[in-house]
Amino acid sequence: MKLKYNYHTHTYRCGHALGEDEDYVNCAIKAGIKELGFSDHAPFNGISQPRVRMDFSQLDEYISSINKLKEKYKDQIKIYVGLEAEYFHEINDYYKELLTKLDYLICGQHYALDNSGQPSYVGFKKDDKIMAKGYVDRVVEAIGSGFFKYIAHPDIILNSYTIRDDFIKEQCLRIIDAAERCHVPLEINLEGMNRKVRNGAPLDDIFYPYLYFWKMLEGRDVDVILGIDAHYPEAFLQDYDKYGEEIIKMFKLHKINRINIED
Repeated sequence: MKLKYNYHTHTYRCGHALGEDEDYVNCAIKAGIKELGFSDHAPFNGISQPRVRMDFSQLDEYISSINKLKEKYKDQIKIYVGLEAEYFHEINDYYKELLTKLDYLICGQHYALDNSGQPSYVGFKKDDKIMAKGYVDRVVEAIGSGFFKYIAHPDIILNSYTIRDDFIKEQCLRIIDAAERCHVPLEINLEGMNRKVRNGAPLDDIFYPYLYFWKMLEGRDVDVILGIDAHYPEAFLQDYDKYGEEIIKMFKLHKINRINIED
C-alpha cells in the first residue's frame, strides 16, 4: 500500500467490521499511513440496524475511544474521528450537532427513507428509476450541504441500476456536476476494489468502482480521492490502491492525496 492518507475506516461497532480500534491504528502505522480517519457508519436516533451501523447509544464511547488513540499515538500518526453518514435533509440539525463532537463527516449514501421514515437500502430494487433518482437526489443534496468532506463510493448506485441507458448516464452526471460546482471530492473505493480483485477482474465493470462512472470525469474539474474503506485492520496492508491509480491514469483524473480536516 502506497497510500499515506486514509479517512474511510470502520470499527466493529457497525456489526460488519472486525478488529479492535487499536488494531487498525497499529496496522495503519505499519503500512506507513500518516493520517488515519475513523469514519464508522453513523447512528441515527430511533433507527436500529445492528449489522449495518452502530447503535445511537454507542456514539459517545466511539468518539472517546478514538480520541484516546489520537492522544496515545500522536507522535506516530495523525488520527481523526469522524463518521460515514447518509444524508437526509430532514435532520440537518443532527449533522450540525455531530460536527461539534467530530473532526469530520463523509457521505456514504446506502439508504433512503421510506414513507414511514425508516431506512430503505438502495440496492434492493433492481433497475428502479425512482429509487435511482432518489439516491442521486440525496447525494446531490449532500454535496451542496457543506457537511461532508467527500462522497464515498458515489457509483454504488450502479450495483442496483444495471442498465447503461441515457437515464443512468444523466443521474451519474448530476453527481459529477454537483461535485464540480461545489468542489467536493469523489472517492474511488478500495473496499469495492477488494471484491473485484477476489473475482480476478480489478479493472472490469463488475462492481464499484465502475469504469462507466469514472470515465465521465475525464476532463472535468473534479477532485478524486482513494479511500480504503477498511473493515478489518489488515486492509491497510493490501495493495489495491494500485488499481485505483490505474483508473486515475486511465481517465486522467485529478487525484488529491489528503483532505484538510482542520478547515
